[in-house]
Amino acid sequence: MDDPGPEGRFGGRFVPVNLIVIGRLKFEDHEFENIRPLITSSPPFPRLASMFGEQRPARLIGATEIVIGSLIAAKPLIPKASALAGLAAVGMFTTTLSFPITTPEAWQERSSCLIAPD
Repeated sequence: MDDPGPEGRFGGRFVPVNLIVIGRLKFEDHEFENIRPLITSSPPFPRLASMFGEQRPARLIGATEIVIGSLIAAKPLIPKASALAGLAAVGMFTTTLSFPITTPEAWQERSSCLIAPD
């Protein structure tokens, strides 16, 4: 059996575990309070928040992260689903990286650093 290298040994477990843990946090009140400004300011999410309430979109994000992380971890059992989950993770990470761009006042001009809006 070939040695998968450090990425295969560690990276293959790191991403799914982090997605599952971070997804689980979306169901906690303190985490919801931390991401509330991002959910209410990013273009697709205010519409969801007005239809379902502010906490449901956060829980939907969390459930999606848990499913994606679980499918990535299931690579030995269902490799095609794991590959699709990997593509879904790319979309999820891209969406996450878009939050600083789409959130008003995420950047302050005087220090040019990312801050969480109030």
